[in-house]
Amino acid sequence: MNDLTALERRLASRAIDLAARALLALPFGISAFGKVLDFPSAVAEQAHFGLPFPAALAGLTVAVQAGGAALLFWNRFAWLGAGLLAGFTFAATMVAHRYWTEADPVARFHAFNTFWEHAAIAGGLILTAVTAARLRAGALK
Repeated sequence: MNDLTALERRLASRAIDLAARALLALPFGISAFGKVLDFPSAVAEQAHFGLPFPAALAGLTVAVQAGGAALLFWNRFAWLGAGLLAGFTFAATMVAHRYWTEADPVARFHAFNTFWEHAAIAGGLILTAVTAARLRAGALK
């Protein structure tokens, strides 16, 4: 006998799975597309944060965002795509939202909230990677 509730069955549906993967992947895909369309600004963004080799890092950012989003969205090695995006999000958050360095209280408040919002996104991506790996291994039904 199947002991899933109606809500659990709906949550386990392919449509919900696709919608969730799209919501996680699309912001990264859109960001990568924008960087490709305006690569000089993508390089300037890296330089703004004082990162070395800004052009190479901008190219790597595009590759990770586009590749991770595609793997996650198309559910091909979704664990890898979600893991790449989680790592990228964590690294970018540590560089761009360093609330502990902000002297201005309003800027610190904004950076603090953005930091933790991005931490939550990274956590959701990690959970997605773990779940996808378990599904692939047959550990979840």
